[in-house]
Amino acid sequence: MSVQVRRFPRGRIPIPVTCPKCGETIDGFTALEDRPELRDGDMSICIYCATILRIAVNAERVTLHEATPEEFLDMTAAQRGLLKRAQRYILKRLESEGQR
Repeated sequence: MSVQVRRFPRGRIPIPVTCPKCGETIDGFTALEDRPELRDGDMSICIYCATILRIAVNAERVTLHEATPEEFLDMTAAQRGLLKRAQRYILKRLESEGQR
């Protein structure tokens, strides 16, 4: 019996953006859906500080802001669960590296 590991599509952000919480540069992403492009309103998480972010995309640029509780609750339960698991993983990693 083999175990299938799902690979999520990855993409690059054309013009790197900065996390509004920690100030680190973000230049790539891993998609939870089978589409390797960003869309306005997508949610993300900073791999440097575990902040849940909302993505805004327009013709000229990509911007990020900390997601509001309402924006987080607008997601499906499955999407919220994935983000919360990723957030716990990042926080655990930061703690083990002594960064938190």
